[in-house]
Amino acid sequence: MYFQLLRENPIPSSPYNSVDLPYVFSGGTSTTAALVSGPGTVVPVYTYSSGNINVSGLDDIGTYVIRITRFASGEGLTGCGSASEDITIIVSEAPGANQDMAANAGTDSVLPCGDASTNLAGNDPTATQPGVTNVYTGYWTQIDGPGIAVFADETLYNTLVTMPGSGVYNFRWHIVSGPPGSTPSTDDTQVTVSVTPNSQIIPPPTTSNLCAGDFILEATPLASNEVGEWVQVDANPAVVFSDKNNIRTSVNLAPNTTYQIEWQVATTAATPCTYATSVTLDVDSDVAPSAAFAGDDVCLASGTTSVTLNADASSFNDTNQTVGEWTIVSKPNGAPDPTTTYGIKTPGQDAVAAQDAIPAQAAVTSQNPVTSQNAVTAQDAVSAQVAIVASPNPQDIAYQPAVPAQPEILAQPKF
Repeated sequence: MYFQLLRENPIPSSPYNSVDLPYVFSGGTSTTAALVSGPGTVVPVYTYSSGNINVSGLDDIGTYVIRITRFASGEGLTGCGSASEDITIIVSEAPGANQDMAANAGTDSVLPCGDASTNLAGNDPTATQPGVTNVYTGYWTQIDGPGIAVFADETLYNTLVTMPGSGVYNFRWHIVSGPPGSTPSTDDTQVTVSVTPNSQIIPPPTTSNLCAGDFILEATPLASNEVGEWVQVDANPAVVFSDKNNIRTSVNLAPNTTYQIEWQVATTAATPCTYATSVTLDVDSDVAPSAAFAGDDVCLASGTTSVTLNADASSFNDTNQTVGEWTIVSKPNGAPDPTTTYGIKTPGQDAVAAQDAIPAQAAVTSQNPVTSQNAVTAQDAVSAQVAIVASPNPQDIAYQPAVPAQPEILAQPKF
């Protein structure tokens, strides 16, 4: 004798209290069904038809085990010449139909500064109504966040979760009933973490014997829920930051001064968490070149063979004696070296006018009587002098002709 059910762990039809159990067999004359185990005191109702048994009256949610037996008439009581098979039927309702079992992930939370772990507060799926067999399970998942959080046990409604760093994390609590794949009830919760510190100053290569002038300060990136500000905390005259809220900024330092600068970070929560890192800058009397600003990037049209570069030279002056120079950093692979004229800008010089040549003196002819004059000694020749004009390097240079030696003028007799 042979008997086999054609469905394994069937899901009851709507709402949840009836299911068909088709089967095939060979031999025997009768088929019967009996409840092996089930929730509460429910007694299922069986309706037989050719090759199918309809089981109804599954009025409680829970797990039912039903045994189907095929036998020959007259042998049912003895068990001789029979074949049977057990089947498990799980009866469930949509989570939320029973409002006690609708998923509730708990309220959003903001952790104290420095805390990166907390217990989540979902509702307990095992807390079903009295007299109802529990068929609910739950599990947590992470929706998003700046890093991957770790659950101690994702199936616990109040599991401990640990987050890797500052930021906003969103978690989802699922409650499901019935077999795998059943649609769960879900609810979300948000956890805000502020660990100390997240963004901090990147130590400069050196902080002592610095040259006066522009100095670059830099901090590590901010988390999505943080803002930062550069602040001078010493009592020296105020400095000006190029962008006080940017993780990379420049500041102009005066000679012979010691500065203390802080990078102050705060979270954007209603009750913010704040922290700061600092750096001390010791400046000597030397003056550094001004910060280099090469100008905006440009995109040139196809066929363009030359371009005028436009660096900012507004800080070049006689005091800082700044010199600027263009160099090539990179070029396309295989491209020839460009024929570039590198412009060097130096502070301006006041023009020095060329001096006129001193002409030779003419001979002294006879004159009306005059008093005796002392002899005028011979003058040395005056070498050629250079005329200097104000201009950027290279300078234009003009030459004066040599001034010839003048003859000696003898003392003249008295007339």
